[in-house]
Amino acid sequence: MNEFRFIDDVMPDVPLADPARVAETRARALNDARLSQQRFAGRPRSRFGWAVAAVATATVVAFVVTVPRLGPDAAPQAGGPGEVLEAVADRAAARPKSVESLYWRATTQLFLRVRVNGYVVDDWGRQTLWYSPTLPTVREWTRLGTVPYTAKDRAAWERAGSPELCASHRDCDVNLPPIDRTLVMPDSSNRPARPLRVFNVPMDVKEVMELPEKPEDLRARLLMYWPAYSKAKPKGPDETVDDWLWSLGSSLLWDAPISPGTGAAVYRMLAALPGARIIDTAQGPYGRVAIALARKSSFEGTESRILIDPSTGDPLGLRKVLVTARDGMSSGTVITTITVGKSGWTDTSPHVPEGCTSDDVEKCVR
Repeated sequence: MNEFRFIDDVMPDVPLADPARVAETRARALNDARLSQQRFAGRPRSRFGWAVAAVATATVVAFVVTVPRLGPDAAPQAGGPGEVLEAVADRAAARPKSVESLYWRATTQLFLRVRVNGYVVDDWGRQTLWYSPTLPTVREWTRLGTVPYTAKDRAAWERAGSPELCASHRDCDVNLPPIDRTLVMPDSSNRPARPLRVFNVPMDVKEVMELPEKPEDLRARLLMYWPAYSKAKPKGPDETVDDWLWSLGSSLLWDAPISPGTGAAVYRMLAALPGARIIDTAQGPYGRVAIALARKSSFEGTESRILIDPSTGDPLGLRKVLVTARDGMSSGTVITTITVGKSGWTDTSPHVPEGCTSDDVEKCVR
């Protein structure tokens, strides 16, 4: 993998101050890669705990679309925000359905900016999900670099002894792959009837593919999962049912093989949630023209913006920004981006290294 190309692809969503800092970040990412590879050698074997997958669970992940590096797309016809969304949802619903095959494969690139042990770090990674109606789920996580956010953060990190950076976990007591290596995580829980989890909601692949294509019916169906989710979720800040519907709906867009009609229903359902707004001119990945569905969380102090291609209705990704300052970061700071990659049904199977199980992390790295 070419770290330079990946950072070039992701940086437009989290612009740096100047070209010099871009070069510095690249250099640090590569330097930290060598450091991480050295430190990984000889680690004791341990359980995954599915910790790496928690990144995707917390922030979400991919839909049927390839995002090339192209110029701006044609904007939708003029109209109010509601009219713009309706036109885009109609385009999404008009796309042809995918033909089911052996696996649904979805890839996304993720960026996190998070405070860890007294300093803020920027973290890049790539995730590929493999879902099948009959076979166990497989998740792949590739680390692409973790570096201090500012010079002040780098100084604090160095004063702490330059410990290994692993923002995805906030600590390093769980084994992680070296930079530019992939950790393969097969699901060995023997629950083939529900191999897919969307925002921690267990669903059968067929169940997802048959979700309603009308927003009111979709909302009613998804609310059936709320009692079990709210009972099982860890104690923490109060999450309203509307917050949960926003997160679950977003996850469906990039985490699951939903039909084009269901994708359009998700847009309309999310736009109808209290506090949701439509930004009819937004910047998508690679500087592309996009519209955005935006909503502030009632408990996180953030606003999530779902970026949509106005010419096709395809989801392009997500950007999460702070609405209140915290952890040494000012309001408006981008703390999460998700860039949608290539997804769809395939006859290809994931490559699981020989001997790889959830109890032996070293045999699952390739």
